[in-house]
Amino acid sequence: MSTERIIRNQAREKLSGNFVLATAGLLTVFALLILILFSQETILTIFNVWDENGVAKEGTELLVSLASLLAVTALIALSPVKNGFLRLCFLFANGKEANYNDLFFYFKKGYFLKTVGFNLILALKKLVKAFLCFLPCIVSSYFTYTLKSLVVLGIISFLLFLFGLTLFIILILKYFISEFIYIDDSNTDFTTIFAVTNHIIKRHRGDVYMLWCSFLPWLGLCFFVLPALYVFPYALTASAVSAKWLLTIYKDGRMI
Repeated sequence: MSTERIIRNQAREKLSGNFVLATAGLLTVFALLILILFSQETILTIFNVWDENGVAKEGTELLVSLASLLAVTALIALSPVKNGFLRLCFLFANGKEANYNDLFFYFKKGYFLKTVGFNLILALKKLVKAFLCFLPCIVSSYFTYTLKSLVVLGIISFLLFLFGLTLFIILILKYFISEFIYIDDSNTDFTTIFAVTNHIIKRHRGDVYMLWCSFLPWLGLCFFVLPALYVFPYALTASAVSAKWLLTIYKDGRMI
């Protein structure tokens, strides 16, 4: 039996008695995201920013920018709930007792600011990788627009976009390990977290990627929305199980 299949089986077993809690946690995360977006749109609607075509009226640019800034600030301030959901998955993976309050664990004093800082650094790393991955597509698209949408350049731009997207996904998958290292010991400094992540991924890159590739058919089901309530907790719990074993090997000194 392949390694990824063993991990998926373990994840299903760990999740079987915690599915309601996992679903409640995921719905809470989704609800907070929707609340942020709804609040931003409500502010813009109250101040009558949009014209009949749904375009921002002239002179409302500052208000739109402020509303967007408030939304981003709220997103950053509430980001520890994401860590809380991953904490739930990690507790499931380790067979430990979990409850709904664990979703808000990182809002506690002593954890909140550090968690927000960790999330910002992680987001910055992902943004830099996204820029580098999509830069060829951006350049190609610029020339396509400048040269009046040449068909060949348009096809090249599309292919470069697919390449950039694939490369970006491959590069950021390793950061799931960083997330679980932080959850395993939140006192670990960020430099050490990313150094351990790189050490692990260099030696088990194939295992990590094969696990997520095995979820591609499942992730495809998320197009129908409702399956996401099962697929996301399942995939993230499997990732937590994988991280648990990788960290065990690392701590035991067996990852040379």
